[in-house]
Amino acid sequence: MIATLERSGPASAVTEPVRPLVVELAGPAAAGKTSLLLALGAGDRTLRAGLRVPRQRHLATALTLAPTFVALHRPFHGLLWKEMKRITYLGSLYELLRERSGASAGTVLLDEGAVYMLARLEVLGAEGIRSAAYATWWRAAIEAWSSTLDLIVWLDAPDPILRDRLRRRAQSHPVKRLSDDAIDRFIASYRDSYRHVIRSLMEARGPRLLTVRTDREDVECIARRLAAEVRDMEAGP
Repeated sequence: MIATLERSGPASAVTEPVRPLVVELAGPAAAGKTSLLLALGAGDRTLRAGLRVPRQRHLATALTLAPTFVALHRPFHGLLWKEMKRITYLGSLYELLRERSGASAGTVLLDEGAVYMLARLEVLGAEGIRSAAYATWWRAAIEAWSSTLDLIVWLDAPDPILRDRLRRRAQSHPVKRLSDDAIDRFIASYRDSYRHVIRSLMEARGPRLLTVRTDREDVECIARRLAAEVRDMEAGP
């Protein structure tokens, strides 16, 4: 399977480099992103599950973002340390994906990509980051990622099911021992932010959207369906 997209055009035209498809799995906590990512990676070796960004890449990116970080702190309301880390991560991942080319690169599957990190900035961003400089950065980020992401897979399930999964999962989670109402508010805040990010990307002529209810199909069935969707996208219109 050749996991690439290439624009067609006249022979004399300057063609864009062949690049891998970029697919992000998104959804609230316990929607099933990690399980699906693992199932997809195990089922088809041309689907690259996850993409690790080297630490030195983050350092180099942070240096290039220095003017942005200075602008974000005017006027100064405290150090936006976590926000700068998330912005750096997005910049590093974006550059790494741009450098990947060729049919051998395979489709890249992300579960902590642009949608995830932009939503976290909305939910967890300090009040001091809400500024004209941040709005400028946000618009640029949406524009850049709208032409980088090819497909967003939105995974979701009813709140009672998500609550139950959160409480039964072996991994720790900051809300798993809270009340039903508190967990529901947490899920709702992320769901709203995810939807805002996805809507912004799609309005910028961005990626396709595939919606999946993870309470209605098992993970292997969803993985097969998504792999077929990816093959159709690779084949082109």
